[in-house]
Amino acid sequence: MTKIIILGAGPAGTAAALKAASAGWETLLIEKDKVGGTCLQRGCIPTKALLEEAHTIDLARRNHGLSQIDENAVYERKDKIVADLTATLTQQISAKKIRLIQGEATFVDDHTIRVNDETLTADSILIATGSKNRVFDFPGNAKLWTSDDALFQPLSSKKKILLIGGGVIGIELAALYHGLGHDVSIFEKEAKILPNAPKDLVQSLMMDYKKENIRVLTSIEITKITQASDYTVEFNHQVESFDIVVLCAGRIPNTDSLNLNATGVLVERGLIQVDSNYRTSVPHIYSVGDASCRIQLAHVATRQALQAMDHMIHQTPCLPFIIPNAIYTPVQAAWIGKSEEELKAQGIPYRSFRQPLGALAKQKIKGDGRRYLSVNLDENNLILGVSLYLSDASEFLPFFTFLMENKIPFTQASSIIYPHPTLSEAIGELAASISEKSKTLH
Repeated sequence: MTKIIILGAGPAGTAAALKAASAGWETLLIEKDKVGGTCLQRGCIPTKALLEEAHTIDLARRNHGLSQIDENAVYERKDKIVADLTATLTQQISAKKIRLIQGEATFVDDHTIRVNDETLTADSILIATGSKNRVFDFPGNAKLWTSDDALFQPLSSKKKILLIGGGVIGIELAALYHGLGHDVSIFEKEAKILPNAPKDLVQSLMMDYKKENIRVLTSIEITKITQASDYTVEFNHQVESFDIVVLCAGRIPNTDSLNLNATGVLVERGLIQVDSNYRTSVPHIYSVGDASCRIQLAHVATRQALQAMDHMIHQTPCLPFIIPNAIYTPVQAAWIGKSEEELKAQGIPYRSFRQPLGALAKQKIKGDGRRYLSVNLDENNLILGVSLYLSDASEFLPFFTFLMENKIPFTQASSIIYPHPTLSEAIGELAASISEKSKTLH
């Protein structure tokens, strides 16, 4: 029987373990914390659970005059969701007779792992250890919060909060804290926030944040942070005080404690180097997810893990795949494929079509605002890219992913019936409109 050791029980590691066990492999899954990894325990799931609660509270405050909330109850619901999902995942692992070991693993050699006081060997090893918060200190004596702290510390009163970093983590935490009633500022060192998102989505999001008095400042150079009863932040020749400062400076590969030097696996700046089939420089050691990929998304890690196992078991080549992206703000920003900026920069001919949602009944029910769907098409109406700025935009992404992966012209979306009232009616309306008219190539 083939034996595999999988390091990390996050989305990638658990998906790989379940697939390996289903193939009849002896499967050992090692996790230093709890199953589900960062995504389930202190990332995607708790963040989205809190965001959902914060959005509901914000709507109740606006529409029904809600004046007081119990943040402890909000965080307790989040904890229950995480606990329930953890229990379910643990049961799935047990049902497949996967041996789950809690402890921190280190390599002894390229076939041997040491965990706790046990030495384990395997035919193949998959590294899926994910990533960890990037932390650093500013001049001064301040101890800053991380995004982990933000997800586990409810606040008893209204606070003035600074988020350092204008990436997805900082943007989503801003929505969370604002929805719970706090004053929020974002300081970003670079000239713009969300550098990987389409420009139109960033502009729409920033317009809404400005309207909601969420302050976003770019090109900020923080020179010192001191801490007494509150935080004093010196930046761009200014000084301002905050109750809480959260460092949202991104994440780095979680590989430094693995002793990879004992294996011959090639690593560059903490990132494990892999080929197109997720094999490292040592052919029987694979790596997937944040440990070896710069695109730090749970669904990307999971797809890579399943592909890697198919390659190990069946020698199936791992093919490229289209990656959907979403930011889970109250009005979600979601995209897939190439933005207009990318298409122009690469000299790719395209036609861009936009469908405002203001006249849709369901959007009226959700609330008025600058909500839209935008598609970039080639001359055959195949999708090159999509941008969505609307409620639950992330739920639309699989539809567009399916069209793109299967090279189905977007105009064929006009041939199906859309339930009424739904936001999805915008897809049918735009597809029908494009079918009836043509536009000049940009």
